[in-house]
Amino acid sequence: MESRSEKTGFFCSYSQYAAPTLPAGNFRFLLPIPNTEIQANPLIQQNPGYTN
Repeated sequence: MESRSEKTGFFCSYSQYAAPTLPAGNFRFLLPIPNTEIQANPLIQQNPGYTN
């Protein structure tokens, strides 16, 4: 589907597909902690699902 931008006058395409979803509890909801932060504080543990 295309639509014309009222501000620029250009056509832009977009898809009507839904964004993928993640199940509740998926490790991707937690981001990895940067290694520099872990090295600065050895008491920090990496979030589950990620390796140092």
